[in-house]
Amino acid sequence: MTPTSADVRPLRLGMLGLGFSHPRTFTKLLKDGSIRPAEGKPDAWRQANISHIWDYDPAAARAFAAEHGDSAVEDPAEIVAAGVDGVLIETKNGEHAHYALPFLRAGIPTFIDKPICTTPEDLRTILAAAREHGTPLYSCSSARYDAAVEALRPLLASPELGTLLAVRVSVSHSIGRYMEEPHTWQDDVSLGGGTIVNMGIHGMEPLVALLGPEVESVTCVAEKRHFTQSRSEDTALATFRWRSGVVATLEMYSGSSAGGRSFAACGSAGVVETAGGELRWWGGKKPAIPLPSLPRGYVFQLESFIDMIRTRQEPLPQAEIEAVALALFAARTAAAERREVSLSDLRAATA
Repeated sequence: MTPTSADVRPLRLGMLGLGFSHPRTFTKLLKDGSIRPAEGKPDAWRQANISHIWDYDPAAARAFAAEHGDSAVEDPAEIVAAGVDGVLIETKNGEHAHYALPFLRAGIPTFIDKPICTTPEDLRTILAAAREHGTPLYSCSSARYDAAVEALRPLLASPELGTLLAVRVSVSHSIGRYMEEPHTWQDDVSLGGGTIVNMGIHGMEPLVALLGPEVESVTCVAEKRHFTQSRSEDTALATFRWRSGVVATLEMYSGSSAGGRSFAACGSAGVVETAGGELRWWGGKKPAIPLPSLPRGYVFQLESFIDMIRTRQEPLPQAEIEAVALALFAARTAAAERREVSLSDLRAATA
């Protein structure tokens, strides 16, 4: 039966963690009209607000609650007990499993911000809990919804590009802020993931969105060039091999003050790359393809999360969530051990 407006009420969401920008961005988007109505659904379908907030710093939680009209709690268990409709896990990355598990076990639809975790063991624990308890789970980088991804998706299988040979994604985001407290945890390999995991996901997410989850192996080199005091790295280059034979390169620049992403795809019939809001062909013999005008990726994330709560249908296959994370964990191992790392070996080691 199709729900009516009388059947649908605004959702109550819990949020854990205020340690970086995303919690405030999500809260603002839920309030300012950025979330678009769902086609064919009642007006209240995508209406939601943060009803409960917890943070490591109780004073920060109380200030946030006072500003936004939420209820600050001293223990995350209070949010589970409150019967919220869904929860956003915005804690330190290496602690996502610890804070998400009570919600997954309680059947509460859960969004875990990127990266889903920082170790293969935690990844296995999170995915297993979601499956065991039948709890909808969603986790991704907003880069999955980049306009270039939407423009490239139909092109990769087109005669215009020919046989797909390789894809490149370059991501740049300075870790300068992470060199000082209270943000150093984001550069810590175990707590934040370091550049390869915490920043590399903004390139790995689009790659899996475009090429699928069948990543087989990776090689990677990493260095500290500018932020020599980094706990992880500020520069990394990884090459991934897909089961299909397609090769993808991920360039991660966290020592540069320039921020952004760029994409390129190489096929037997041409090479195309992003430039000036377009996909441009090398040689200029084919007309450029304008990138679509899309809302910010955070809007897609929130809309997908809300729809997941309503339907209990996950917006992404768990195979893709797993592939993104395992590929980045494998890249870290490859850089540390200076060898090619197979994702199947990584899975077997934590089975």
